[in-house]
Amino acid sequence: MGKEDRFKTQKRVSTASGVLPTTMASGGGGGGGGGRGRKQPPRGRQIKKTFNNLKMTILCGFVTVLVLRGTIGVNFGTSDADAVKQNLIEETNRLLAEIRSDSDPTEPPDSDLDLNMTYTLGPKITNWDQQRETWLTQNPDFPNFVKGKARVLLLTGSPPKPCDNPIGDHYLLKSAKNKIDYCRIHGIEIVYNMAHLDKELAG
Repeated sequence: MGKEDRFKTQKRVSTASGVLPTTMASGGGGGGGGGRGRKQPPRGRQIKKTFNNLKMTILCGFVTVLVLRGTIGVNFGTSDADAVKQNLIEETNRLLAEIRSDSDPTEPPDSDLDLNMTYTLGPKITNWDQQRETWLTQNPDFPNFVKGKARVLLLTGSPPKPCDNPIGDHYLLKSAKNKIDYCRIHGIEIVYNMAHLDKELAG
């Protein structure tokens, strides 16, 4: 019988005044302790819940700062590192532009090439054998014969600036590797020269 009364009070009853019915305590009437509702949680649990909420708030704030920094580039104390990085990039670009333009401030300007003029070599070297003998005596670490065989030196080279077409650089590297492998297999010394030669090829 008591169960039926309790369920009866929870049913919605249409009243003329339009006020919603409320659940009444089993003790009856509005007086006493029935109108107070739920009990307050213990103070320790409430402090723990507040502390957990505070931790979550701090964590969310930290994640928000990270997301903002990654998307719109908010910088906190990294301006010095960015300045150093920017200077390094500018210096690298300047050096690459200088290499590609092949401009050397210490090199004298080239004279205009006259296409009607006959090409001539520089002064003839007459005492080549004497110079070689003198150099060999002054440099005993570089003998004329190695393991009973005449010393052979292959001199090769390429211009110091990059090719106009990247495929040219590829073929240049391929040929240099072939020459180095050939010299290694046959016991030949190789010198790779990237210095500028003058027009008369006199050094």
